[in-house]
Amino acid sequence: NILGAANLNLGRAEETLKSYRRAIEINPRFSDAHNNMGTVLYHQGNLDQAIESYHLAIEIEPGFADAYYNMGNAFKQKGDLTKAVENYRKSLLHQPNDTEVLISYGNALVADGNVNKAIEIYQRALQIQPDFVDAQMNLAKALAQKAGIKTLQDEGSGGINLEINTAEYHWSLGIELAGKGAFDAAVANYTRSLKIKPDNAEVHNDLGLVLVKMGKIRAAEKNFERAIEIKPDFADGHFNLGNCLLRQENFEGAIARYQAAIAFNETFAEAHNNLGNAFSKNKQTDLAVKSYETALAIKPNYTDAHLNMGSTHLEAGGFSAAITSYEQALQSEPKHAEAHSFLAYVRKYDGSENHIRQMKDLYYDVKTSDDDKVHLGFALGKVFEDTLDFKTSFQFLQQGNHLKKVQLQYDIAQDRKLFSQIKTMFATRPTQLIKPPIGIHCKQPVFIVGMPRSGTSLVEQILSSHSMIYGAGELETLERLIRQFNPFQGYFSEDSLAKLGQTYMTSVNDSKTPKPLVSDKMPLNFRWIGFILSAFPEAKIIHVGREPQATCWSIFKQYFWSNGNGYAYDMQDLCAYYKMYWDLMNFWHSKYPGKIYDLNYEHLTENQERESRTLISYLDLNWEDQCLEFHKTKRSVKTASNLQVREKMYTGSSQKWRQYEPHLTEMMDALKGC
Repeated sequence: NILGAANLNLGRAEETLKSYRRAIEINPRFSDAHNNMGTVLYHQGNLDQAIESYHLAIEIEPGFADAYYNMGNAFKQKGDLTKAVENYRKSLLHQPNDTEVLISYGNALVADGNVNKAIEIYQRALQIQPDFVDAQMNLAKALAQKAGIKTLQDEGSGGINLEINTAEYHWSLGIELAGKGAFDAAVANYTRSLKIKPDNAEVHNDLGLVLVKMGKIRAAEKNFERAIEIKPDFADGHFNLGNCLLRQENFEGAIARYQAAIAFNETFAEAHNNLGNAFSKNKQTDLAVKSYETALAIKPNYTDAHLNMGSTHLEAGGFSAAITSYEQALQSEPKHAEAHSFLAYVRKYDGSENHIRQMKDLYYDVKTSDDDKVHLGFALGKVFEDTLDFKTSFQFLQQGNHLKKVQLQYDIAQDRKLFSQIKTMFATRPTQLIKPPIGIHCKQPVFIVGMPRSGTSLVEQILSSHSMIYGAGELETLERLIRQFNPFQGYFSEDSLAKLGQTYMTSVNDSKTPKPLVSDKMPLNFRWIGFILSAFPEAKIIHVGREPQATCWSIFKQYFWSNGNGYAYDMQDLCAYYKMYWDLMNFWHSKYPGKIYDLNYEHLTENQERESRTLISYLDLNWEDQCLEFHKTKRSVKTASNLQVREKMYTGSSQKWRQYEPHLTEMMDALKGC
């Protein structure tokens, strides 16, 4: 058999056949030799003998995928498309991800007139190998044939040339590829379409949508801008541009685009809804509610608008109105898992409620997706905590966390690397602070940092009760800028640091408030303290610490709507991350002594006035009594603590984890020494 292969490579067909026949004489059940001999006979044009050899190979080895494929080629060459298709199909049963077989299968289907099935097969090949040019072109030809696009005659061969190169064709192919997740191929086809016809607003829009799915927001933004430049009344283009701007926290820009979309299409319910989202994020609660109301007037069963309306009411402290909105969402979609979880979060349960049974039935329904089970698991965990059934509560929370961990595929090694890079970078960096550009720092930033669920929301609520402090909430600006500047790739210059600081302060100064101090309570900014103290010498940093067990348990039972807390969904990861956080905070204290104000959550709840007065004094402000009445402060709170900050301060919350103590041995062991 090896000698036969060598002769075949040298072009000695007859010597090759002799070698394979000799191999078969020695071992009649040598399937590879039968298959290889069939290939030689096929290339000689002896198709019937080749097919016989392939049959013998398959009789010996029924799962011989290559033999089925080769036999399919032989039948196709004979013109027997039915048998060709059947053998390609059998080959794929044993080797389903072989793109070469998929292409041949698709080609045979096209030749046999089954274009729809061929399109499905080419798309399957592209899902496996999105950059497979033959699959892209053959899919293009099949789509053209299905659409009835006229083809050009190839003068050289008299055959048909399906090398179609029209803007409409590449646009259609781009849509098809995007729908199947072959984003790179879709982008290539949209781009080819635009090279032929550059002023097609719809293609720019569709290209932008694919780029958004690929995470290329800036590139997508440019395409949406071009779309509305070409077609100023293009409502979808304005809407999609608004979505890009909203993701980048350009709230004013997003509001303007949504309003433009509505101006050209007054009944655009999605634009009204997203306009409400932009108003809500911009702390314009009344306008947000009006936008959601308009969306619902146009589309009464618009579940997302009901949910957004409920969340806006909740953030503003309107608990009854929030419950009503969530219940209306469930009237529209009784099996909407997120709506159930929102309602469970804001209601109190005693165990008699029918809603508990509805959620359990949905959770155990075999048709319920894992994603929905995540939401229901956390919701039922909260419900059974209300009813004091802590064992059942823990079981649902554990299941919800496990499913979310699987979804995110989080690996704590990534955060270990990040923390190591941070310490390495600042270990040798001089502590001398840069001089801020004159005229840039109009407002003074106050960073409230710590682990999530450690009391940062409570601290910001106290601060924002002061007449001189604006509570901006959890701003994503700093992290986005640090990721954008990518300081861990090579040397991070002082100019880059200054630019980072200037860009951040421009964003803070744009906040619509006359108050001189602006708080940013993104907890995980504790990672960036070195950048903060280098770029903002006048910044105040408040580090909120809480008992480790209370912090970790509170995180574990909380569902986070962003994916930036991947460590939270596994107890080992969570405890390891907590230790990394504590180690990094010790590093910052040693690097910048006296620059970080530590506030203990337990001390704050036990000695509210003393700790509050000391805190306000740290900010160089005069005391104001309304800081003790923080629960009466009217402001939007968009964190998981938006219920707690509406209540008077109480002690003992850090001991609630002990209700679950029989189930938390792993956590307690992992946190020893913290």
